[in-house]
Amino acid sequence: MNNLSLRTRLGIEDKNYPMASRVIKDALEAKLIKEENPDGGSRHNYVPFWA
Repeated sequence: MNNLSLRTRLGIEDKNYPMASRVIKDALEAKLIKEENPDGGSRHNYVPFWA
C-alpha cells in the first residue's frame, strides 16, 4: 500500500492527499502497518504489521 493506492481504495481525491497521509501516519503510530523496505528508497510502501 502507498498513498496513491490508499486514496484509490477509499475514493479520496488527489487534491486531498494529506488525508491519506494522515491515515498512514496514524496506522504507523498504532503499529498496524510497517514500511515494506525500511532500509531506504524514495517511495514508501507499507504492509500489515504481521507481514
